Amino acid sequence: MLSIRSFLWLAPFLGHLLLASPYPKLAEASNTQDWGRHIQRSMGLLAESAEQSPNQIRILFYGQSIMGGKWSDLLMPWVEESYPHADIEWENRAIGGFASQNLIRVAEHDLYPFQPDLLIFHVYGHHERYEEIIHNARQRTTAEIMLITDHWRGDSYQDGEYNSSEWTLFMAEWIERVAKKYDCELVEIRRPWKHYLESNQLKPADLLSDNIHLNDHGKWLMRELVKRQLIYHPHTISKSSAVLSRELVIGRDLHWKDGQLTLEFTGNRIDLLLTNGHLSSEDYQINGLPPAQIPELFSFSRPGSVIPPHWPSVMRVSAQAQLSEEEWQVELVEVSEDMGRIRFKVFGSQTGFDGESISTEDFVSQSGKVCIAAADWTLKRSFEHSHLPATPGMHFTFRSYGRFKPELTPSNSHQTLFSGLPNGPHVLTVRASDPANPPKIESLTIHRPPVPYGSFVPMPKEANETKQDSDIFSPTPD
Repeated sequence: MLSIRSFLWLAPFLGHLLLASPYPKLAEASNTQDWGRHIQRSMGLLAESAEQSPNQIRILFYGQSIMGGKWSDLLMPWVEESYPHADIEWENRAIGGFASQNLIRVAEHDLYPFQPDLLIFHVYGHHERYEEIIHNARQRTTAEIMLITDHWRGDSYQDGEYNSSEWTLFMAEWIERVAKKYDCELVEIRRPWKHYLESNQLKPADLLSDNIHLNDHGKWLMRELVKRQLIYHPHTISKSSAVLSRELVIGRDLHWKDGQLTLEFTGNRIDLLLTNGHLSSEDYQINGLPPAQIPELFSFSRPGSVIPPHWPSVMRVSAQAQLSEEEWQVELVEVSEDMGRIRFKVFGSQTGFDGESISTEDFVSQSGKVCIAAADWTLKRSFEHSHLPATPGMHFTFRSYGRFKPELTPSNSHQTLFSGLPNGPHVLTVRASDPANPPKIESLTIHRPPVPYGSFVPMPKEANETKQDSDIFSPTPD
């Protein structure tokens, strides 16, 4: 029988055994010198956080069911334990069953307004829409991006041999080209996944719950393959990561003059470090306008669902009029048997009744604040998947909200003043309510996405026709 003293001595070893993985260890990798090179700004925010000066970092997992399979729940506790002083905000907004051609519609609500510092991404679907999502993220956020390639499906192993379809091979090359063009961190899954299977006498199906989705063992392996590239070595930072943000210190780089602070900048977002006093959205203007009058500084949340599998009832909501903070509701009035034709009404918490239409027609509300394209309705597809019908009286909701802080109070970490401007030149003017005693702003940080504002042009399908990857990036800021 163990004494208390003996138990306490053995406890760390017993704990280690309890926490040890029940799965075979992942083999050491070679040629790892470039790992982490494209995410060093994010890793710096984590690694350089201190108890008295935590860095805020937003991490977003995005894609469809492989990304939504909850292996992020295995990864993030390790990140939080490894960097205990970082102020980490993370979410997994993946949507199962939404390939790239669907996900690009919902990304308008999920991805760009979140303004992640690190985007961890995997999706199947159309190759051009895949690239367009990454292009948009690089143009509208300063996120560093980690792209994960496809793992091995169950049916890729037959008669003792591994086989890949032409599409799988094409997408493997396409994702690698996208990573190179947009300066992304590439987590190449297929080679180490296959090596792990062969080294441990396993088949692809042993890591899957069906033909494609990961079981617990597969989630563990995905976590391990991603985790090993989350390393910090700032001397290898990539060209785009080095210029994503620039901090200006008040009193050194920027000065108050007659109670006013003026900053000409190129980018789409400003963070600040406020240590004394307060600042409201009435105290500053952007390009001569208060933030509440700038359309780009408003977004919609993801629309809700009414029937399984709980996809957004509409993939995208947009506006033709100036928005404000408001709750919106879409009520189903009439529903066809196949869910392909819905009559609906729209109500706003401030606007009130704002129009009625049918889902087979593009809709613009009476105020112009809510626009829904006919192609964005998903109820018919949801019904075909679940066989559970929507019925009259059901409703789904979303909200419009400002991407600026109405009120900022002192903090020991940076706060986002606003985000969402077109990625270009702007002028920020801050006016102190008391010119003799302005708020104590220690610094302003300009966020400048690496891809300049403009339309998307996809890569050609053939690799030898691709432009040099450096062509897409903005010039280095002064």
